[in-house]
Amino acid sequence: MVGTSQFVRMFDSVEGVSMSMHLCFMAFLTFMAMIALNAHRAHATRATIQILAIYLVGFGAIGPCTALLAKHLLTGFYIWTRSDTITMLCAAVGSVLIVGTLGKRYSIHDPIVRGLLATCSKALPQLLMAWKMWRDGGEGYAAVAIWTAHITTLIRLGQVILSRERGGKWTRSHMGLFIGEGTNELSWTLVTIAWLFGGSHI
Repeated sequence: MVGTSQFVRMFDSVEGVSMSMHLCFMAFLTFMAMIALNAHRAHATRATIQILAIYLVGFGAIGPCTALLAKHLLTGFYIWTRSDTITMLCAAVGSVLIVGTLGKRYSIHDPIVRGLLATCSKALPQLLMAWKMWRDGGEGYAAVAIWTAHITTLIRLGQVILSRERGGKWTRSHMGLFIGEGTNELSWTLVTIAWLFGGSHI
């Protein structure tokens, strides 16, 4: 529903929409799905199945929008901007720093490392996305997509807490998921503020 609404909206307007952000979101979903799969394999519960399913559904929602943006890029309806380049560079530099700093001690397969990489792929670019929306406005984003992102993120955070192993012990998979989703929600709050008050809304 949300993915469909956003997909339809982008046929008419891409104001405030960032292709680089969509690409980073796909990377975020990949890292988080791998952590969720690891958590499910270690201790399978209904909650771990739900979390994994949500990330897989996310691919179905974001994938078509990303493909549409690619089409718009080829036709000139969407223009790759300096902000897109900066976003991709920031995500890449952040990821290299994470791997370079922690790579000697932890494997890239470690859930916390993946959670930090997810942060570089989502939260960091969303800070730049908020700046772009504040400057240019965000008419290209449907309201239902903005608010539903908060709801689904908070639901996933709740599921991470509920899916802890008995005894209240946090596994590295739980911590990786919490890091990724926690920073995602904080940065998306800034995006929402920019969407509400930035650009043409001022």
